Amino acid sequence: MLEEQIETEKKYTGPNNILIPGNDFLQAFFQSVTPYMRHSEEQVTHAVAMLKVKEAILLLLYTMPELRISFSIFPSPIR
Repeated sequence: MLEEQIETEKKYTGPNNILIPGNDFLQAFFQSVTPYMRHSEEQVTHAVAMLKVKEAILLLLYTMPELRISFSIFPSPIR
C-alpha cells in the first residue's frame, strides 16, 4: 500500500466476506499462481512471492476500487 501510495481515509467496518466479481485479469492471475501451488515443495523466492501479492492487490483494486478501504485492516509496517 505504501509503495503504490494507496491511502485509506477511514477504517473498514463492512462484512467479513466480500464477493468479488470475476474477470479475465483475475482469472489469468490465478492461473499464473497454479504452478507455484502444484510445486509447493520447491522454494519460491521471497521477492517472487511479494510480487505475486502486489499483483493480487492491484488486480483486486482494479476490479473493485472500493476495496482500498478493506486494506486498512492490515497493520502498518514498522519503519
